[in-house]
Amino acid sequence: QAARAAAMLGTILPNPFQDFLSSILPCMVVLHSYTVVSKRLFPSHARSVEFWSRVVPIYVGYKAIQIRAPLLKESGRDQAWSKLHAWSGERVYRLCVEMRGFYLKDGQFIGSRADFVPLEWCERLSELQDNVPPVPFKSIAKVLRKELGCKSWTEALARIEEKPLASATIAQV
Repeated sequence: QAARAAAMLGTILPNPFQDFLSSILPCMVVLHSYTVVSKRLFPSHARSVEFWSRVVPIYVGYKAIQIRAPLLKESGRDQAWSKLHAWSGERVYRLCVEMRGFYLKDGQFIGSRADFVPLEWCERLSELQDNVPPVPFKSIAKVLRKELGCKSWTEALARIEEKPLASATIAQV
C-alpha cells in the first residue's frame, strides 16, 4: 500500500520532489509493517494503526502538492490537485468500506458535504449513501460459528441466504 502511494506521488511530483518522497517512503513502509505486526501482537491497537497507515499517505500527498503547487502554471496546478483529490477520494472510500462501522458513517457524511471536501471525494463517497458493499459471507459465517459456539453455522441454523438482499452501514439482510 505504501509503495502504491509512493508510485502515485511519484507521477505527480517533479524530479526535485523525488528526494522528498524518497525520504518519507521508509517511514511509510515501517508504518505499513507495523500494521501487519500489530494485528498479532497488539490486537487492541490494530484498528487504529490500520486507520493511520491508510491516512498518512493521503496526508503526505496533500503536503507534497502544497509544496509543488507554487511552481506550477495554473492549469498544471489544477490538474495536479484534481488527480490527487481523485486518488485520495478512492483511498478514503476503500478505508470506509474495508473498515466498516464508524468509518462508513463518516464516509456517508463526508460524501454529502461538497462545501467541505473536494468534489472528487464527494463523488466517490456519495456511493456510500445507497450502495454499501455487503460484508463477505465468509466473515459472517465466522461470527456465527463463534457466537453460536459450533464448528459450522449449519449445526444451529437450517438455512441462510449467502447473498444479502440489501446492505447498509451497520447491517445487511
